[in-house]
Amino acid sequence: MIVAQPKINIVQSGIKGAVSFGIKNEGLAHIFNVLRNQLYSDKILAVLREYSCNAVDAHTEAGHPEKPIRVSLPTSLSPSLKIRDFGLGLTDQDIQEIYAFYGESTKRNSNSLIGQLGLGSKSAFAYGDNFVINSYSNGTLSTYNAFIDESQVGQIAKLASKPTSEPNGVEIVIPVRSGDISEFERKAKSLFNYFKVKPTIVGAKLDFEQREIVLSGNGWRFIKGRGEATAVMGNIGYRIDAHALKFNTDDPNDKFAHKLTGHHYYGLLNAMHLELDLNIGDVDIAASRESLQYTDRTIKNIKNTFEKVRVEMLQHVTDTCNNSDSEYKARVIIGDLRSQSSPYSLLNYDKNALPKYKGKSINPSISLSTQQQENFKRYEARKGWIGAQNMIKGGKLKEIYNQHIDVNSNVVLVHNSKGRVGGVVNRIFPFLREEKEVVILNFKSQHEKDTFLKTNGIADTDFHNLESLPSVALPTSRKFVGSTGGKSVAQIAKHAESVFQLIDKPQSYARAKSDNWTAVSVVNDDQNAQEYAWVGIQVFASIQE
Repeated sequence: MIVAQPKINIVQSGIKGAVSFGIKNEGLAHIFNVLRNQLYSDKILAVLREYSCNAVDAHTEAGHPEKPIRVSLPTSLSPSLKIRDFGLGLTDQDIQEIYAFYGESTKRNSNSLIGQLGLGSKSAFAYGDNFVINSYSNGTLSTYNAFIDESQVGQIAKLASKPTSEPNGVEIVIPVRSGDISEFERKAKSLFNYFKVKPTIVGAKLDFEQREIVLSGNGWRFIKGRGEATAVMGNIGYRIDAHALKFNTDDPNDKFAHKLTGHHYYGLLNAMHLELDLNIGDVDIAASRESLQYTDRTIKNIKNTFEKVRVEMLQHVTDTCNNSDSEYKARVIIGDLRSQSSPYSLLNYDKNALPKYKGKSINPSISLSTQQQENFKRYEARKGWIGAQNMIKGGKLKEIYNQHIDVNSNVVLVHNSKGRVGGVVNRIFPFLREEKEVVILNFKSQHEKDTFLKTNGIADTDFHNLESLPSVALPTSRKFVGSTGGKSVAQIAKHAESVFQLIDKPQSYARAKSDNWTAVSVVNDDQNAQEYAWVGIQVFASIQE
């Protein structure tokens, strides 16, 4: 990576003598100890990161960057970390003139290479006192031992050379303490998640994180479930410190970036993870490669990337809104601008920039008549204990307070075409399981339905027909409670039932609240819907006439 050199203005006046800074021989042990033991805060991660990045660079230099490197993680039977590349290998001259010297690097003239500091190749000394370098070069395997000697400076000694049929490249072998084996595996999984070309892993099975991309563009993506912003450069993810970006909320160019990280640097990114792909050299990094350096150049380039995200998001939402095949779909898009669970909410800071539908400003809501407000039903997910987890197990009715319903992509419209009373939750449960809000549309006449759809710009494709949705069985509760003597609720006969009828004379002081209810066998069909009133209950209640 090309190193950005700061501009230095020198004004000299009246200088009668000067001496250059340097390091005396007796100070080398101290300086090298600082570089070994105080440079990296996470020594295990440093070893994995530095040698893996060097291996990736070796593939780039050899002309096959798409080829995976090989990482052999330590095991109890083979307690060594081995990182093998298939690059050009190292010659004796490379070892003696570059590898052995701190600060020496051949990578400072190219932004196609990750390295540039001349420190990473010695990072194994942050973890232990020695490591082995196996160099495969043109049919010869040369083995070198790097170790800390009595001087505390360190040496590299060539141990042997022999013919080999192995392909060219370098293998780093680092002895690992038995207590650190699982930590190497855990940190390797985290590190390699950002690698564009995943390494070939030996010694462990790493199940890389399956990430749900909510929204993406050219070099950026929002990922569900993680709350931070990360700049990815050279296969390494660097957390973006919002405090260090020096936002000026009076500057129009900073408003989106400030909203991106949120007021007091919280907000959307608490529930969503933003990744920005940066080219090598776009930002400055710390010598440890553990974090960014927030130089003026770094801050400027990160803010420019935020602006690119804003422009692409606004263009995408504007095009989607204008090209919607119904006004309702455009309402949903506008609703997402107000939904804190959607990345589009970031664009809501500028009311004048809101997209329109065919030149028409629209509200993210649908209008109801007084009668529809009474007849429509709104359900949200209801949670309960399933096994040992508190999971979604049904639907919960929510009152509709106003003569409008705000809509966004989390709202699902379902038409109850046959006026079904029972079994509604069974049919909409797949939506509830995704924590959607379901609005059940009940119309008294075809005229009322047509008027409602026309008023709100709703097309037939914007809602589901309840009758076309298959009925599914709801999960059974199995929470353990103390009053059952160690048995689960599902093991008690009454609690295993799902349909109950209130007894004729409920007792306000019954021994158990469920004593006021009798389990019955009734099928939720249209015939019984005329005879019974169906009410969803979460718990048994004491009821007095």
